[in-house]
Amino acid sequence: MKNEVLGEIVDKKLLQKGDRVLVAVSGGSDSVALLHLLKEIAADLNLSLVVAHLDHGLRAQSAKDALFVEGLCRLWDLPFVLHRTAGSEISAARRGGVEQAARKMRRAFLEETARRFNCRRIALGHHQDDQAETVLHRLLRGSGPAGLAAMRPVSGVYVRPLLSVSRSRIRRYLDFHGLTFCHDESNDDLRYTRNLIRHRLLPLCRLINPRVEDALARLARRLSCEEDYWRRQVMETVSGWCLATGSACVPRKEINRLHPALRDRVLRHLVEIVRGDLRGVEEKHIAALAQLAAGAQGRKELHLPGVTAFRSYDELHLETHPSAAIEPYCQKVTTPGVYRLPGGWQVEFTLASKPGLCDGRTAVEFDEARVTFPLILRSREAGDRMTVAGMSGRRKLKDIFIDEKVPLDIRRSCPVLEHEGQILWLAGLRRCNDYRPGGKTKKILRVALLP
Repeated sequence: MKNEVLGEIVDKKLLQKGDRVLVAVSGGSDSVALLHLLKEIAADLNLSLVVAHLDHGLRAQSAKDALFVEGLCRLWDLPFVLHRTAGSEISAARRGGVEQAARKMRRAFLEETARRFNCRRIALGHHQDDQAETVLHRLLRGSGPAGLAAMRPVSGVYVRPLLSVSRSRIRRYLDFHGLTFCHDESNDDLRYTRNLIRHRLLPLCRLINPRVEDALARLARRLSCEEDYWRRQVMETVSGWCLATGSACVPRKEINRLHPALRDRVLRHLVEIVRGDLRGVEEKHIAALAQLAAGAQGRKELHLPGVTAFRSYDELHLETHPSAAIEPYCQKVTTPGVYRLPGGWQVEFTLASKPGLCDGRTAVEFDEARVTFPLILRSREAGDRMTVAGMSGRRKLKDIFIDEKVPLDIRRSCPVLEHEGQILWLAGLRRCNDYRPGGKTKKILRVALLP
């Protein structure tokens, strides 16, 4: 299995030679197998591994799991990072259930640890059976093609090297190498939907198709490929539209001329950009939004989960509900990665050898030799000016906001990317006129707003 996983990593560019990788290890069979495999192939790719474990404090056994992972790292001479939280913290912060709250807390811990240890990737132990369970779960919940594409081998900073490997093969691998692991008793609790799918629904499906996990994983891969195509179509369609976290203003005529398959994906993208996520947004909400866009002239409002939409003459507007005032902020960017900012913004920095799809609003690219770390992400300051691409002279950011009809609360939090005192990008709106990749560019710095 080592060579198969190594081939998957190389073919899908999950990791690069010399990468420093943060490995999320719970102590369960999947994460132990992942860590052992990465340790075995580390020499092939010159990888440096750091192990992270979060003890949620939700189970009596959790402290023993942390000790097990720590002992494993000591045995294999790997750096180990442990963070403990009280179960009461998750209960207090939860929105959408304990599982969702714990997942958000875990991701925040992993991303912060990755930045602290300068890790370019975070490796997760999800495997083919997890993928099958996710597809079934989302299918039963009424997800469309984008949701059924489920988990990706690469998703931002996260990679899943075992996504094509079955649970049974992982267990055989552990047996072959004499590796022990922890058992999380909560995985047997049928009150959780995923456990019900794993222990009840999938066994019934195997009576019809003994290789149902393979079939569901193939479906996810197929839909993932198609959604990548649709994503490019969406980005090309919205290029030039006024989009930002918290508000959007788009031409109704452009939306209404689209084929319904593309139109609905564009509308979902608008909601995701404005709101920051799609939790609670269902097909009926997108259908209502399409109907609003297609309606007759005149103002009419529509209230969606977390978003208010209204049409005004030839434009469709989307706005989040009013939020509390956001204090000024300033964050230093020292390495590639995802940086979370006040106001729900997320900005991703990546290095690439070839230019990608970028519109100057949701994504920009610079010559990495001329724009080097560290950079600054900050909120707007009084008197800020920048040279705007396609325009002569320097313009006040205040004037750009006014021209783009950006709401005041969004202006306060909108990220400004600065390098050596010069504003490179007003995120979601305009880029500067300088430092574009050219024919002599060897490496590209790509900066993008994440939904």
